[in-house]
Parts: sequence; structure tokens; C-alpha cells
Amino acid sequence: MPWQFLMSVGPMCFADLVVDTALQLNNRALRTLADRRGLLSEEEVHRLRVSVKRLRALWQLVRRAAPEAEYTEARPRLKTIHAALAAARDVSVIVETLERLAIKAESDRVRDAVLEFAAAFGGDLPPTVLAIPIGRVSECFQEESRAWREIELNAEHDDLLIAGYVHGYRSGRRLGKRALHDGDWRALHRWRRWVKFSLHQLDVINPGLGEVNRARRWYLDRLGDTLGVHNDCAMLLERLDDFRIRRRERDCISHELETRIDSTRARAAKLYPYAYGDSRRAFEAEVRADIARLALDQTYLLPRSA
Repeated sequence: MPWQFLMSVGPMCFADLVVDTALQLNNRALRTLADRRGLLSEEEVHRLRVSVKRLRALWQLVRRAAPEAEYTEARPRLKTIHAALAAARDVSVIVETLERLAIKAESDRVRDAVLEFAAAFGGDLPPTVLAIPIGRVSECFQEESRAWREIELNAEHDDLLIAGYVHGYRSGRRLGKRALHDGDWRALHRWRRWVKFSLHQLDVINPGLGEVNRARRWYLDRLGDTLGVHNDCAMLLERLDDFRIRRRERDCISHELETRIDSTRARAAKLYPYAYGDSRRAFEAEVRADIARLALDQTYLLPRSA
């Protein structure tokens, strides 16, 4: 990276690292929006949505340390971005879900029915991309960046940030146990949000992860993906009656969706103890050790745009 884009900072505390992570997410999002050529691509929409999820995870992390007003203002701001991108991503997800089902279809007839439906549905993607209010999304990311630049966090807040890690872990463990017991797809979807929170929070300290949390991160990642497929299939199954589709094809698709829902729920149950098997105290101790392993007391070079 060219020298003119770097600035030297002194000893760095963990709070500095969290803020810098948030600023980099916003910077990348704003570059994506500024560098676009015509419509946003599916991949760009996906990256922007992931940025929103990561920023939500960071706000959960700093919630106990940041001013309440900043956290309160961040929620609708990020919700605005999410809502602006949701329609385009939903169409893309449905098409991807159908294509995955086609690959695993039990017969050529089922596969052809699923692919026919996917092809028809895919025509809805360009209008939803056109409808994205790029200017409004950019304004929200700019405001988000301002909030993180002005937030006052220092080494005295590090224990509160660690408490944020523990809260996310305990919430995920509790919600997961309940959701797997109830089997309701909406409960599993709520659980997935906290799975992703913990995953993205661990990514902040990824270079320092020890063996335990490195393995946990792997299982959280697989668990989040599994719950994502479960949610996509459940959402599509619930909406299937809204689409104009022949009964024969509808029955084929419903069967494939229900089979996939059952298998992903079973996989999530197997992954749960590997991601959430430790006690709160054990998890906190591992996080503290991982942060200490980062050696943040040295001088860092940070992008000036941050």
C-alpha cells in the first residue's frame, strides 16, 4: 500500500482494533458504491449485505461501552441499508436455492421442474436491482462511518467489549437450544443471527485465535451456512403458493424443500455442541487469551481513510 495512504499510530488497545475494523467495512462499502458501473452486481449486493451483518455484530460487541444514543441510531440506519438491498438478494437467494435443489433432485422430472421454475423466477432480478436507492445506501454508510470515527472507546472499555463476546455466545447457546427443541424455522432464523454475530466478532481477533476458538469459528461458520440454507428453503416453501406454478411441479418442489429442511435441521443439531459446548467462563478465558495473543501494544500502520 502506498505510503501516502498510511498513518502511524501509537500503542493500540483492543477497542481501537474494533473501531478500525468497523471503519474498514464502511470504507470498502463506500468504494463499492462509488466504483459501480451501471447496476450493482449480485456479488456486490451480497458483499454490502454482509458488511451490514458484520457492522451489526460490532455494534453488539460495543453496546455496553458505546453511548446508548449511538447504538440506538445505528439500528435503523443499518436496517435501512438492509431493506434497500433485501429484494434483490431475496430473488437471488431463491434462484440459488432452486438450483441447489435441482442438483440434488431424485429424478430428471423433478430436476427439470425445479430448473424451469428457477429460470422463470430469475427474470425478476434486474428490476429489483434497479430499484436499489444507491444514493440513500451511500448516505447511510457515510453516517455509519462518521459514528465510528467519533465514538469514544479506549483501553478502559476492553472488559466491556469482552463482555460483548460473552453475551453473544450465551445468547447463541440459549437460542440454539430452544430453536432446535421447537423446530420452528423462524426461531432457527433468529438463532442464525446470533451465530453470525459470534462468527463476525471472532473474525475481529482472527490472527490471535488459539486452537479452541479457531475450531469454534470453523463450526460457527458451518452452522451459519447450514441455518442459512434451512431458512432459504423454509422461506421458499412458505411462499410457494404465491407463485403461478403447475400442481405437479409444486408437489415436486415442496417435497425437495421439505427433505432439505429436515436434513439441514439435523446437521445444525450435530454442529451445535461443537460451537457452544464450552461454559461461559471457559469461553471468556479463551477470548481473553486470544486478544492477548494479538500483541496490540506495538505501533500499527492504519489506512488514513479510517
